[in-house]
Amino acid sequence: MLISTCGKKEKLYEIPDLSQYKTDYVGDSSNVINIVNGQEYPEGYSYDSIEIQSETEPYGLTVFLKDEPSAVKL
Repeated sequence: MLISTCGKKEKLYEIPDLSQYKTDYVGDSSNVINIVNGQEYPEGYSYDSIEIQSETEPYGLTVFLKDEPSAVKL
């Protein structure tokens, strides 16, 4: 993703190719887990589990993280 202001371009972050995980329906947990697992989390935190809310719209996703002893507590 690039942002351009006053002729300057700044690279914010890379967006990985997520199209390999596309499915015909909401709630394919294995594909969602692959996407969530590939995300970067703050130092000291890592992926633990997910909860997909796909019963009614708007659909949602809760990502639960584990905190390591080195995690910065806010």
